[in-house]
Amino acid sequence: MAVAMQQHSSDVEVALVELRLVPAADMVPGARHHVRRALELHFDETTVDTAELVVSELLSNAIRHTAPGEVIRLRITPRAGGLLRIEATDTNPSAPDYVVAGDEDEGGRGLFLVRAVAVGFGWDPIIGGKALWVHLADGTRR
Repeated sequence: MAVAMQQHSSDVEVALVELRLVPAADMVPGARHHVRRALELHFDETTVDTAELVVSELLSNAIRHTAPGEVIRLRITPRAGGLLRIEATDTNPSAPDYVVAGDEDEGGRGLFLVRAVAVGFGWDPIIGGKALWVHLADGTRR
């Protein structure tokens, strides 16, 4: 895993975090740790906590929808208008499935939770799959 922290000019989008991950059982906690370390330098604790939650849900979803041996990309970038974009890729080209979880279901609530904390949510088709993205209000910048 690599954390990208770079200086940039105003016309170039530079990620605060960019990770390329092979799906594995320990992938999500490791990614969350890197995200927290990178974002806590720039944002208030509420924003960092929310971003960490979103990363957990997007990566957990990406693991289920990525072919064995393929790579998941996680990218976090600041956007105009005080937004923070969190994006995760998977190898399934189909639109996300928004299943309504029953009272007894152990899963199926992740994307609903993500949508509840986001100011924007969507997905884009990409070569080899799709990218799910979330926009968060970036809170107080440090």
